Amino acid sequence: MVSVLVRKPTVKEEALLKAQPTWEHEPEKWKTVYDEREETCLVIEGSAYVETMDGERYHFAEGDLVTFEPHLECWWCVEKPIKKHYRNFLSMLSLRNSVKSTLLKAVRSGKKQENVCKSYIIPVPLLYQHSYTKDILFYFFYFLS
Repeated sequence: MVSVLVRKPTVKEEALLKAQPTWEHEPEKWKTVYDEREETCLVIEGSAYVETMDGERYHFAEGDLVTFEPHLECWWCVEKPIKKHYRNFLSMLSLRNSVKSTLLKAVRSGKKQENVCKSYIIPVPLLYQHSYTKDILFYFFYFLS
């Protein structure tokens, strides 16, 4: 499984990320551990690489779209002063497990569930039980468009 995905953004991805906050850092090396959220960033200046604990290096620079998996433990090395737009998302795996769990509870309780399979419907109570409601809605509308 790839821990870090480096690619060129689509026009849509670039527009979405340019509306997000920015983060800047001077050249330095440090160890970090990501939380349960996936981070996606658009590098707008500079260059850096991250090195995972198993020794894989991922280089990125201006114009790259980079996605870091949840719970990633790595070394960050900023080579040239870097500036990026970033957004942290609730991992789709966590979202899928949460939806699956909610639907399973409903089925076990005997309540009738409609549109469970092949549906874009996410139960409204599910959205409000997460502190990441904006992330869920972002994914929901991003994948529908």
